[in-house]
Amino acid sequence: MTIAPEPGFDARPFVVTLEEQTTIEEANCMRSKLSVVPQGENPTASASFTFTHMLYIAWPDHGIPEEEDQASLLKFVRLVDQVNKGSPADGSEPPIMVNCSAGVGRTGTFIAMSSLLRFYNLLDKKSPTPFDPSRPTPTTPSLLGPLSQPDPVAQEIDALREQRPEMVQRSEQVAVIYQILERAFMDK
Repeated sequence: MTIAPEPGFDARPFVVTLEEQTTIEEANCMRSKLSVVPQGENPTASASFTFTHMLYIAWPDHGIPEEEDQASLLKFVRLVDQVNKGSPADGSEPPIMVNCSAGVGRTGTFIAMSSLLRFYNLLDKKSPTPFDPSRPTPTTPSLLGPLSQPDPVAQEIDALREQRPEMVQRSEQVAVIYQILERAFMDK
């Protein structure tokens, strides 16, 4: 697909090519590899790049995955982390871009789950670092004042909402964060 610049902008069009696409049933997702090259340039030029797009397909807009899909959601979050860690040749972790239709409900829920799973060392089931239940919960001072309870999920959502209002929109989305964390702790 060739993408032309918006009217009034002096830029070259670029070509987006779907290099590979795979359905991963156990993670309920599609994994696509895409390349972006300015039109007329060699694909190996410094202005070109390749990225992986991951799409979780069992998460409805304004909702949460069904209970039977929550195991695949945890697998998806772990797969995103694994793909991200394995992508650069230099061993660094490139940024992950997360979005849904509005960029707040499902996006905030995914970011909160990923962040908390990383904090508790639960992203990789085979991680060599053992889980330490005595490890204190993450503490981020809130601009809104102290929370009444030291709840890591509430703290994470609060911190996200300070950066972008409405992150994790619905109480059902908050509940699914707890459910995914519980499932991950049970896996350990």
